Amino acid sequence: MFIVIFQFGWSCSQITHLSMINELTHKEGERVALNSFRYAWTVASNIFVYAVASVLLGVHSGNDKTDITPADVHIFRTLTFTVVGIGLFCMIMFHIGLKESTLPAEETERRLQLSLTASGKLKRMTWKKFLLEKEFYQCALIWMFTRVILNVTQVFLPLYIIDTIATLNRVFVAIAPLCSYVSGLIASFPMRAINKRLGRKVTMIIGIMFVLASTFLFWFIFKLQHIVRVEVTLTIACVLLGIGTSTSNICSFSLTSDLIGLNTECGAFVYGIMSFADKLANGILIATIQQFNPCKADATQKCALYYRQILSIIPGIVAILTVVMIISIWKANIGGNRHEMIEETKTTSMPCNNHVNDVEYDETAPLVA
Repeated sequence: MFIVIFQFGWSCSQITHLSMINELTHKEGERVALNSFRYAWTVASNIFVYAVASVLLGVHSGNDKTDITPADVHIFRTLTFTVVGIGLFCMIMFHIGLKESTLPAEETERRLQLSLTASGKLKRMTWKKFLLEKEFYQCALIWMFTRVILNVTQVFLPLYIIDTIATLNRVFVAIAPLCSYVSGLIASFPMRAINKRLGRKVTMIIGIMFVLASTFLFWFIFKLQHIVRVEVTLTIACVLLGIGTSTSNICSFSLTSDLIGLNTECGAFVYGIMSFADKLANGILIATIQQFNPCKADATQKCALYYRQILSIIPGIVAILTVVMIISIWKANIGGNRHEMIEETKTTSMPCNNHVNDVEYDETAPLVA
């Protein structure tokens, strides 16, 4: 029940927050920047969690510096209360400090003029029309794949460290993800400039290459130990993973913003479907992984190999599928076909009459119709 309540609240806040980006600006570069800033602060919050966890695990290490046991429950209880308390404080400050207001008349007029001059008249979209677009499903799969890579590595990296690399100090359970998030935070800042120079798709493929490099290191970490120490290889792999997941997730958010375009009347619906798809895929995948988990009290070697396979093979396969989906939309004009269809309709109907049959863009249109 707790998980259901948590996911319901998380989905509501995530979808609303993402939808605000498309309402704040219509410019692609600014949307990329806002997605980058949003992801940067998400990573910063994760960094805070793992930083506090590393401090708590280090302070209360006692004689056992490698294993995490039921005796450490008080550490994670303290961590939970700290995170929830700070999150509640930030939420209160957000709602008190940010006053939501309607668009001024001149801003509404400016957006209307933009939609008229860009391509005749902007075609008003409903959730049913979005479901008829092929690019909608392609972007949904890309979003889902990038989130699967992020969540699977996030969930199983600590278990990989505990069971596969059992000789490391237990503080690496927090330090390794911390390295991943710090590198992801740093990578998020130049993302607007990189997207502008290379484009969404090339940038995302570069990010996926970083992910594949990290999975390679996770798999061959012991074979490389005669060249470099295990903890160094682990740190490098986590840094590459952080850069890759940060880049691919920001680009997938930006692709979804491109898909919505100026049709912000259905922004919440689009983000809702994307979020539902990624949570469904992650839930099924992680449940399947746990169902076939061979880790028992007397199966240490099997457990070590299992988490090594999970952290290397699954993100690697999903990364390759992501590249395939990116190639499938390589020449697609994401979100732009609506304008082309409007122009085409207008051109063919001009000799007969002087008006267009498409519904005019309405800034106050409801979410769905």
